Amino acid sequence: MSEKSTPAQHPSQSSSEPSRRVRRGTDPALPSYHVGGAAGAAAVLQALGRTRQPARLTQLARDTGLNMSTCLNILRTLDDCGLVATVPGTKTYTLGLGVVALAGAALARQGPVAMARPLMQSVASKYNVTVNLWRRINAEESMLLALTTGDAAWRIQADIGTCSPLLSGAVGRLMVMYHPQPLEQLKEQFNKVRWHSSLSFEQFMAEAAESQRRGWSCDDGHYNTAMLSLGVPCFDNAGRVDLALSAAMFAGQHDAATHAEIARAMMGIAEAIRESIT
Repeated sequence: MSEKSTPAQHPSQSSSEPSRRVRRGTDPALPSYHVGGAAGAAAVLQALGRTRQPARLTQLARDTGLNMSTCLNILRTLDDCGLVATVPGTKTYTLGLGVVALAGAALARQGPVAMARPLMQSVASKYNVTVNLWRRINAEESMLLALTTGDAAWRIQADIGTCSPLLSGAVGRLMVMYHPQPLEQLKEQFNKVRWHSSLSFEQFMAEAAESQRRGWSCDDGHYNTAMLSLGVPCFDNAGRVDLALSAAMFAGQHDAATHAEIARAMMGIAEAIRESIT
């Protein structure tokens, strides 16, 4: 950004707002350790995380309860740190790539992710595919928690923290079976997915049912015409499926027998994940 905060002005205060330090015991409504600037920055990041579109200063100030000047200074500071980005040519803000790096570091330390990563890497290297671990985060989306790739010069990549429609790709064919919803709601979600080749809702549901029977799913170019993906559910001890593994490869890279072999390898990883979260 071209504008910078002046050194004399802290991001948690505005030019018209006196500095407010919360001292131990002086404000019973707040914990003694409460730091207003840190709370304001967290509120701005959370507000940006909730919106799907770049947000304007006025919207962020309204959503966080901060005054405009304080909110602007926080945004400028977070932009300097790489945690917020300004959309070029607009006066809007989004989360910066620095947030992705922090999220990736946090996710890498979670038990199932840390345990599964070397197993995922083994499959990725053996078959030169990209192995992903996804988590269902709500009724409409899954988030990428971990990714490992093969050693080939050309490989399929994605950013940790990326969110995809719950019903998209091979993983979507699993989630629709283990998280049943009313038919009309499912159709609505299905129609929101940007399918790159013709796929009817009826065909999708038939493939989902077959995936549940077989134990793994396949999307052959419907979500991305250049790519084939395989999916395997990760059950917890209660029989729920909030985690799923996928293997993404280029179209035509492997034959059907190898697809089944890769799926079986991922099923072994899924079982190891289940045992790790007991």
